[in-house]
Amino acid sequence: AALATLRSLSVNPENHYVNLHTRVNPGGAVRSQLAPANTAAPVTLAAIAGTLDVNVARFSPGSIISIFGTNLAKVTTDLSGWRGNTLPAQLNGVTVMVGGEPARLLYVSPSQINAVLSFDTPLGAQLLVVNNGNASAVPINVSIAETAPSLFFGPDGALAFKNDDFSMIGPANPARPGEVILLYSTGLGQVAPPLASGALAPVEPPSHTNPARVTIGGIEADVISSIAAPGFAGLYEAAVVVPDGVASGNAPVVLSVGGASSPPVNLAVQ
Repeated sequence: AALATLRSLSVNPENHYVNLHTRVNPGGAVRSQLAPANTAAPVTLAAIAGTLDVNVARFSPGSIISIFGTNLAKVTTDLSGWRGNTLPAQLNGVTVMVGGEPARLLYVSPSQINAVLSFDTPLGAQLLVVNNGNASAVPINVSIAETAPSLFFGPDGALAFKNDDFSMIGPANPARPGEVILLYSTGLGQVAPPLASGALAPVEPPSHTNPARVTIGGIEADVISSIAAPGFAGLYEAAVVVPDGVASGNAPVVLSVGGASSPPVNLAVQ
């Protein structure tokens, strides 16, 4: 019955106040605005790959992007507790349009938005527009390509796991030749069977990317599969056999799909 009020609370908290009534103070013991008035328009400063790799200059339909700026949202939130199957196009009043297509939202805050581009995003130079529920930011230009691979990474290198026990690979748990490892990326484009924009990838049937190529330490690796990661949107999973001959230490990993290659990230190998 109060869904419109609940939505307004999350979009414009400054329009609401709390008034606590007690038996001693039936007129109200506590009264306060939920937030100070904020009518500032959002300002978009930059958009980079969701891997936070600043070397990725382009995005692809269906990829995860991170947008930075000021006043991008009034209320910070993620999708904790969310139980849907398709990511929302609006979160706490925030919307992101790229090439006229609504991106799907993972996280919004005053300074950062994480989103997944629509599979219908047109290729080429496009405008990205953030609206915080109060006003729209000045558009910024972004470049959209069919594929724009980018590997996820952390302080210890590539975000990679051993297939047999799903343990994270790092200096204390290096990959070894012959082992099957899982690499995670974004920017690999539409899959087959195709997914709807913002839809979580199913376990069955798996949605395969275009043929993927992976090199580790400059040596071609056998790619067992390259799919949309089940249960996620915008995330891709490649199962790869670590090739023989890779020197111990930090070996650069490069993922290529559709003629485009990711910037190299390091993988601990023994």
